[in-house]
Amino acid sequence: MEAPAPDWSGLPADILISIFQLLQCPDLLRSAAVCTFWQKAYSTLRRSGVCPSRQTPCLLYCTEAAGAKALGMYSLSERKDYSMPLPEPPISNWIGSSHGWLVTMDEKSDLMLLNPITGDKIALPPVTTMEHVKPVLNDDGVLEEYKLSFYHGELPRVERTPYGCSLDRCGEVVYIKVILSSDPSTGKCIVMLIHQPY
Repeated sequence: MEAPAPDWSGLPADILISIFQLLQCPDLLRSAAVCTFWQKAYSTLRRSGVCPSRQTPCLLYCTEAAGAKALGMYSLSERKDYSMPLPEPPISNWIGSSHGWLVTMDEKSDLMLLNPITGDKIALPPVTTMEHVKPVLNDDGVLEEYKLSFYHGELPRVERTPYGCSLDRCGEVVYIKVILSSDPSTGKCIVMLIHQPY
């Protein structure tokens, strides 16, 4: 007669979280799926903002095989591809990544921070906070497009004639790169945006 399987849900939560901090990303995600107790410990670790200490980076990429609602993830430690489902709405474009977070753009070209592992999202100020991007509303007060104005950077300032830009295309024209100072889940993160014009 075989011995009964051990009850892993009986491990103290603090020990389990310490073990989770030593795991590689794919193993950490698998561990969260073991049982309800382990899922709660994983959620506690995720909310704490503490990253696993010596984790090998994973590469994220878009692939037709994963579809529009998923990302490809390549684990360098396992040399294996994974498909990761994404929260709604699907990502159509991302401008930067750091500390396990992606800087993505929504259908109105507004930026958002997204953690693809946890699904957490943090909205950033809208594109219209930039002085050269003005909203254009239709007769019903619905945002229809943006007017972009550019100047060549010389003084005296001479602006070019503003031109219309569709909501989803504005970010592709304006945003260049985004950098994060630290993990946003700690609440002490500065986001630096490099953008047009020039």
